[in-house]
Amino acid sequence: MTVILGGTSTTEMSLRSVELSGLTGLQRSSCLEKLMAKSVTYEPRDGISQIYLLFDNLEELVGQEVSYSDLVTLRLPLKTVNWTGCFALTVYDTPVLNISSMYGLEE
Repeated sequence: MTVILGGTSTTEMSLRSVELSGLTGLQRSSCLEKLMAKSVTYEPRDGISQIYLLFDNLEELVGQEVSYSDLVTLRLPLKTVNWTGCFALTVYDTPVLNISSMYGLEE
């Protein structure tokens, strides 16, 4: 299942807490100009090898039970350099996860 954040008339979203589990994709509506979240927790399952964090600002990211999934890459957008406030990253049981800094060609 793929979840699309935002809609045709939504230009800004501010989320307190987002929990993602069992998704094969996460997308951002093309109309969404600003997407912010305080906390995102992901529990990837089979079928997703890459998570792209499409937020304009994010304070906390938690990955749980990653070893039970196909996830190997966690991508951050170029906008990450503009994130404000503190940022906390917590990852559990991730033997093959790549979180290196790398810019995507489509950005």
